[in-house]
Amino acid sequence: MEINKIDFIGDIHGYSEKLKMLLYKLGYSDDKGYFHHPDRQVVFVGDYIDRGPDNIGVVDIVKRMVDNGSAKALMGNHEYNAVLFNTLGKNG
Repeated sequence: MEINKIDFIGDIHGYSEKLKMLLYKLGYSDDKGYFHHPDRQVVFVGDYIDRGPDNIGVVDIVKRMVDNGSAKALMGNHEYNAVLFNTLGKNG
C-alpha cells in the first residue's frame, strides 16, 4: 500500500467514540476489524489515555491500526507518566 496522505491525530484522552467518529469522518472504514483507508495513514502523536471514559477502547483501536499498517503511534506524556507511575524505583 502506497501512502499518499497522512492524518495526524493526538490528545484522544480516552474518548474512543469521538475517535471513531473522527476516523469515519476522515474516510476510514473498520470492515476488516480495524480502521483503514485505501491511501491514507494515521500518525497518532500521543495522549491516548487519561480523562475520558474508555482508555482501553482507544488503545485497542490504535493498536489494531498499528498492527495492520494503518497507523504509526508515538508515546505522549500521559503514557510516559503512566509507565513511570507503574515502574518500581531502586528502593521499591
